Amino acid sequence: EAGLVDTLNTAESLTVFAPTDCAFAALDPATMDAAMADPTGLLTQVLGFHVVAGQQLSAEQLAGETSLETFSGGTLPVEASGDRITLNGGQATVVVPDIQTANATVHLIDSVMLPPEG
Repeated sequence: EAGLVDTLNTAESLTVFAPTDCAFAALDPATMDAAMADPTGLLTQVLGFHVVAGQQLSAEQLAGETSLETFSGGTLPVEASGDRITLNGGQATVVVPDIQTANATVHLIDSVMLPPEG
């Protein structure tokens, strides 16, 4: 819906934080409806907040970061404690790290992250 497939598939390297199916199921239905009603606006902002362009960061590398610039231009705070990596002020936790694809390192997360307002 957001028209990002070609953009993401042709990017040289990405780090993707992919919410699990359960994470999408837990998302407030009003928020999901609003995002789907505005695919090139809100939906693109939410999806872009889950992608870091230009880097394929492993969980080990993420643990050394405090924030990342997302595809949508927002700043994504990162915190690590032991083997636990949380994102966006604890809004999401990496549950399955380091899934490799042709051009990305994917980390499954337990929540859909919403970018900060403004």
